[in-house]
Amino acid sequence: MTEQHSTEEVLKLVDKAQAKGVFDITEFAKGRAYPEDVVTAYLDVQSAYELSKLNEQMRSADPDTLAVLEKQAKELAEKVMQSKIVFHMRGVNQANIEKITIECDKKYPTSTDAFGQTVNSPEWIREWTAALIASNLVRIENANGEMDEREFTTEDVIMLRHHLPKEVWDLLVEKMQQLTLAGAYFKGLTDAGFLPKS
Repeated sequence: MTEQHSTEEVLKLVDKAQAKGVFDITEFAKGRAYPEDVVTAYLDVQSAYELSKLNEQMRSADPDTLAVLEKQAKELAEKVMQSKIVFHMRGVNQANIEKITIECDKKYPTSTDAFGQTVNSPEWIREWTAALIASNLVRIENANGEMDEREFTTEDVIMLRHHLPKEVWDLLVEKMQQLTLAGAYFKGLTDAGFLPKS
């Protein structure tokens, strides 16, 4: 390769590196700007309840009894820890929320109450909430680090709801609401002057 040819190649590479590129905004925007968070829960409610009772007994136990209770408490604590589940969640865009709402409206039409107010049925609310949680779920991890990374459906989440303790379900609903409404937090930041508006 001649020095002339080598210089031309280098100049071409420099020009290419400095040239403004193009990008696909749709691909760029897919899921990137949405917040992510986790919900950590323990599903062995029975062992947690028994552990709570044991902790109460240990407060007033004599030394001999305390040693036995501490051993039982350790075993129960290990069982509770083995029931750990981590739900990895990500917020969704407005189009997704609108799509879910339209699908629920078709399946469960609204009614009007005695005051002329539009009312959604309990089935509509259940399905709408489950569909939003399904769209927020990225993966579920167990205590051993094993992952369930399928694309969760509304039906998956409705079935899951039947098996989860109410407290865990409430945590998922709360996290879904936080992630879904995260755009409102962003607007609040721009209104408060933390981020530039243009």
